[in-house]
Amino acid sequence: MWELWLILSQGGDPSAGVGPWAGWAGFLTSGGVLIWLLFWHLPAKDKQVVELANNVREQLEKKDAVFKMLIDGCDAQILKIAEEFKVTMRETREEFKSTLQAMMAQHDRHITDLANAMRREFEKIRDGGGAH
Repeated sequence: MWELWLILSQGGDPSAGVGPWAGWAGFLTSGGVLIWLLFWHLPAKDKQVVELANNVREQLEKKDAVFKMLIDGCDAQILKIAEEFKVTMRETREEFKSTLQAMMAQHDRHITDLANAMRREFEKIRDGGGAH
């Protein structure tokens, strides 16, 4: 079959010179290839490109959804940690405040006890002229 097309495209009988089909076979072959390109091959390629673009878009949307989930999860985790830290700091402040109040009360008692002890000693000195 291929040989026939080759002979027709060369003009028929190679010994006869240019035959009646010379040029027409090449023209028809070229036309057939162009028609095939125009009506079958290129539309199929366009369809493949559109499908590829759609697949890439879908994959990007899936990746975006995964990244959004990760970011939302991280945000939720950060908020949870911040809330736990806030509660812990509130408890620590309350604990520090109560410890500080206990220390202040103890110091007040020591100061009062020291003042009373000094007053007693000064009264002894004043009244007795010295106990030594």
